[in-house]
Parts: sequence; structure tokens; C-alpha cells
Amino acid sequence: MLPTLKDPQAESPRTSCVHHSINGSFAVRAANWKLCFCPDSGGWSEPRPNRKRAEALPPRQLYDLSSDLGEQMNLVASKPALVAKLEQQLKQLVESGRSTPGASQQNDVAVRWER
Repeated sequence: MLPTLKDPQAESPRTSCVHHSINGSFAVRAANWKLCFCPDSGGWSEPRPNRKRAEALPPRQLYDLSSDLGEQMNLVASKPALVAKLEQQLKQLVESGRSTPGASQQNDVAVRWER
């Protein structure tokens, strides 16, 4: 982050950003897209994790944040190739143990990939 703070016009070495919610759910953002790896909010907002309402929701959520900042239109069913690409990006980040350039690092725990 230091290069960006020193020069806001500097190009970031990151191509994506990983989010982690209060209940342990992950999301990955790349450009305008955000792919959530959970059917619910992952936290305190509705639909809350482990609630009846969340059980009927798809296990992934995909949003185009350039046109849907409120994350109201889940595009996961209409963009399967993009979902697969973002899933692969997150897997690569987890497997390398980092989201910045450099030598791979080992994760503290084993990661399970579920669908």
C-alpha cells in the first residue's frame, strides 16, 4: 500500500482483492466484479448466515459493482465463465499464500473447496 500512498497515480501490483467476512465466508473482487463464496451476507445484514431464508439461495453470488453497488442482482447464473475465472483466481491466491508478488507462502490451515 505504501507505493499508492506515496503516489496515488502509481499502478497497483494487485489485480484482485480478497474479502473475508465475520463468519468466515470469502469473496474476491477483480475490476468491477465481486464473487461471494456464500449464499448469504456473511455477517450481520440480511440474509444472515445459517438462517432459513439463506438456505434457498445459490451458494455463490456475483455482482457487477459498476452498475449494482447495492448488490441486488446476482449474475452468477448468467456468467458461468466469469464465475469460473474468479474462482480460479481465488484458488491461485490461496495456493500461493499471498495476493502480492513474491515467493509462495504456506497457509496456516488446509483449505477446503466446496460448491
